[in-house]
Amino acid sequence: MNSNNSSKEEIIIIGAGIIGLSIAFELCIRGLPVTVLEKKKIGAGAVWASAGMLAPISEAKSEESELVDFALYSHSLYREFVDSIEKISGLDCGLNDSGTLLIAMGKDEEGELNHLHETQKSKGLNSIWLNQEDVFEIEPSLSGWVTSALLASNDYQVNSRDLLIALSKSIIKLGGKIIEGANVDSINKIDQEKKSVKYIIKDQELYAKCEHVVVCSGAWTNNIASSLFDIDIRPVKGQSIRLNGPKMLNHVIRTSDVYLVSRSNGELVVGGTVEEKGFDESIQAGAIMDLLRNAWKVFPNIYEYEFREATVGFRPASLNNLPLISQTNIKGVFVATGHFRHGVLLAPGTAWAIAEMLIKNITPDIVKPFDLTKHKVL
Repeated sequence: MNSNNSSKEEIIIIGAGIIGLSIAFELCIRGLPVTVLEKKKIGAGAVWASAGMLAPISEAKSEESELVDFALYSHSLYREFVDSIEKISGLDCGLNDSGTLLIAMGKDEEGELNHLHETQKSKGLNSIWLNQEDVFEIEPSLSGWVTSALLASNDYQVNSRDLLIALSKSIIKLGGKIIEGANVDSINKIDQEKKSVKYIIKDQELYAKCEHVVVCSGAWTNNIASSLFDIDIRPVKGQSIRLNGPKMLNHVIRTSDVYLVSRSNGELVVGGTVEEKGFDESIQAGAIMDLLRNAWKVFPNIYEYEFREATVGFRPASLNNLPLISQTNIKGVFVATGHFRHGVLLAPGTAWAIAEMLIKNITPDIVKPFDLTKHKVL
């Protein structure tokens, strides 16, 4: 069914995940009218399964130096970012700055951890080596198999689900719009300035006229953007579980196989698998068994916790696993996707960068490595 219904909005954001909502919030803060179009519901993508770790130091070994620099920059924005959201929404986002413990269990893992420590030091990042006695002094509930750890005291965590809810409430309070169930079909140029975004709600075709579009559709980006410019974003499946029990961990706990993120309300998030299986939404017993076994090995008390939920999410990843934060070759159309495992961490930095591009027509130096012209496609 066709409709002549249309709305004039200066900026359309496609996707209500952590990236899309953060960009919408940043633009609303700057006084710009924004409409967010989401094909399912808020948080239906990767972040609902995320534990919300903000860990630029913990993950420095495996990342490109440009990504580490941007992660550190985005991390530096986080406290002000969350403070603003909490003030406007009146909601708590669960920001916690107690840090991360990277655990070794045995000599082999100690060797890997020592290599990570050296890498962090070479990049000027701060982490502290702890022997077994030091570890048990600050985390007495960990397993006797733990032999040493690195403390990344500047790592944070946030409750990613609460953050999404608070962001959406803030955007609406600031005058922005969020339309759920809006499946974007196409983006078309009307003239050099104007675009028309066609979306479908319950079989009804609707059109939004705008000057600027930001594509933030995560693992589904190819469906919208591939007809406009060269892009190749793939979904990387992740399974995580949520348990409930007494709060016994003071830090985020990470081993080579699993992470454990403890909330003040007794929730314990355990994750997360990394699977190249396309959009496979199945929750697999073997993956859940591995998560529980690896978590129990470092934190035996988990055996008594209540099992509450298993979740699947799809991380958006590029061929080189670097984000894509860029203007496109179509004037007024931008893309922010491919954040892989770092969407929550990179959200405020990405929002700032896109706002600078859109408002000032400049690309900040720190995100130039993530430009569309450097994006590799098959």
